Amino acid sequence: MVHFGGKPSTGCESCRARKIKCDQKPGGCVNCEKKGYGCSGYRDEIDLRFRHESQHVAQKSRDREARRKASRSPLPGSSASSSSANTSRPPEFSQSKSGNSSASMLDTRRALGDDLISSQQDSFLPDPALSYVLSPNLDDQALAFFFSNHVIGEWRASYRANLNSYGMDDALFAAVKAVGLAGISGHAHTPDMSVEARKRYLAAIQSVNNAIVFPESAKRDSTLVSIMLLSQIEALECSAPRSLTAWENHVKGAAAVLKLRGAEKLTTPLEVRLFVQAVSGLIVCCLKNRIHLPDHLFELRDVAGQCMQTNAPGWRMFHMHMLVTQFAADIKHKILTDPQSIISRALELDEMVSLIFLDSGPEWTFETIYDDSHPEIILLGHYYVYKTFMSAEVWNGMRSTRVLLHDQIRSTLLKGFATQPPLFSDEIYAVQFQASTDILYEMQNGLLASIPQQFLVMPTSSNAPFRFPWSNFQPDIYNPSQNSSPVLERIPLMRNVGGYLLPWLLYRTGNMSITKKETLDAILRLLRLAGSEMGIQMAFVLAEHLEAKFAAATDH
Repeated sequence: MVHFGGKPSTGCESCRARKIKCDQKPGGCVNCEKKGYGCSGYRDEIDLRFRHESQHVAQKSRDREARRKASRSPLPGSSASSSSANTSRPPEFSQSKSGNSSASMLDTRRALGDDLISSQQDSFLPDPALSYVLSPNLDDQALAFFFSNHVIGEWRASYRANLNSYGMDDALFAAVKAVGLAGISGHAHTPDMSVEARKRYLAAIQSVNNAIVFPESAKRDSTLVSIMLLSQIEALECSAPRSLTAWENHVKGAAAVLKLRGAEKLTTPLEVRLFVQAVSGLIVCCLKNRIHLPDHLFELRDVAGQCMQTNAPGWRMFHMHMLVTQFAADIKHKILTDPQSIISRALELDEMVSLIFLDSGPEWTFETIYDDSHPEIILLGHYYVYKTFMSAEVWNGMRSTRVLLHDQIRSTLLKGFATQPPLFSDEIYAVQFQASTDILYEMQNGLLASIPQQFLVMPTSSNAPFRFPWSNFQPDIYNPSQNSSPVLERIPLMRNVGGYLLPWLLYRTGNMSITKKETLDAILRLLRLAGSEMGIQMAFVLAEHLEAKFAAATDH
């Protein structure tokens, strides 16, 4: 039952006993520290709002049954036959106050189609409240699914006040419900659930559109998060190429909101996190279409870097992703056309990317596991186990970036070799061509070895299927902020594009000039497995796109 006795204290046991204010400092309060006590820890405010009333309700039901039996005891002088006759039919209800209550109870149960009245006079008649089964509605299920599977971290009293200060407006609430129901729909595979998920999605779009009309609400953190969540829904429910376009539109919308927010919304670690997550999605979109990132994002990146550990691998990779995106767009739009300049710039960027893990800590290392028990997933006979999902993302981001650069180098060299006379006749270019080819195979093998952890359980567990690509990683939060604190380091982080970049990782792994037929077939199989087992429908669309691209290349 809900507790209505005023706001309960969340302080430690010692402070409550002494009736003094507890500062609830993580690790132990100051009062206990001064007294030399061992702090007992703090109570959860959510738990305190409820009381365990099961035994009390059960006792009330037993007392009611005892009174009912006592009221039906045979009167002195009554015959056994009459008593026997009474037990052969349901009890008769009088027009007394108690009789009206019982009649109302019977009518209610009949209306619900629940035959709970026993034909025996001494049968147990349960309390009406106990006959109702609490079944959460779709919105409650969606919220539970979202916070259970799409939020990294744990809820603790020490920072709940910090989180509550941000609030949840209509747009964010609608987006959270839409993502949760889309996730349930992806695993339930039922048409009715898909229809309900689409309804929540359209309602969320309307709420977000209402929020971005006014500059004040458009600048809110909740509005930016809502837009990013809408792009995540398209990743979950993507069923056709046009869904990729819808996903891109949401990503571009988030970039527009970043411009509106400006540098004034990059003053806290939470705001910087949102910026990095929003731009990361835009980078994927721009790399896919070979278009430039907006110039204002580079200015905002420099502002965000002022409160970040810029030597951390994650931030370094974020910076390099932006530079490489511009490089690819320069080539596509004929801004960079000289072959020698293209190769030189690619090699320069590659050197920078290859050094992002220089002087990094042990949390960025990974372990190699040799296992041939799942050849359909472990393609190389071994795979890598990363300590955190962020570590795996940064390593694979490094490999994917080097693939893009050396694929461009090989392509440029091949065109130069084919000209008459050859543009690259020196031996150094032949050496570079072979070196780039070797690096491509090395990076592809690294990507292939990084994929099994997202499909298999950890080596210490049984090989049972799971539902999400981040299930086999520790729930640690990556926080490269310079001005971090124990509270901020543990604030939960919303999983945005990270968890759903697995299809893009597989797509990039297969979309190489050096990819062999058997490797391509395995990647297509894994893409479709990600779609069917994890509910990420975008994987099916990317598999079709990759298959069609290689079929066209084979025809030529």
